[in-house]
Amino acid sequence: MYDPLYEAAVRLDVPVAVHGGSSTGLGLDLYDSFVKILVMEHAVAQQIHFTSYLLDGGPVRFPGLKIAFLKASVGWVFYLMERLDEKFEKIPQQTPLLSHEPSHYIRTCPIYF
Repeated sequence: MYDPLYEAAVRLDVPVAVHGGSSTGLGLDLYDSFVKILVMEHAVAQQIHFTSYLLDGGPVRFPGLKIAFLKASVGWVFYLMERLDEKFEKIPQQTPLLSHEPSHYIRTCPIYF
């Protein structure tokens, strides 16, 4: 659903910044205090956005797109890259648009954290 945004950003040569998201539906409503939700919501939402962008072939389909995943620090990136590479190795047919392991796109594409 974000393809038109990505296309416009590439055409205009401007970056896209992704900021967290709603915590609705993430199970965080089970917490008994706002601070617990606040600790988790940005990192979890960023991982969801990043995983979708990467595994749906965003870097392949929009190679010129400069995209930044912000407001969740960077600690989650290393954990998620290991998981994504592991799953890509085991079931690459689930990501037909990717010809390399996911970490390759982090190293070679304009993706920022």
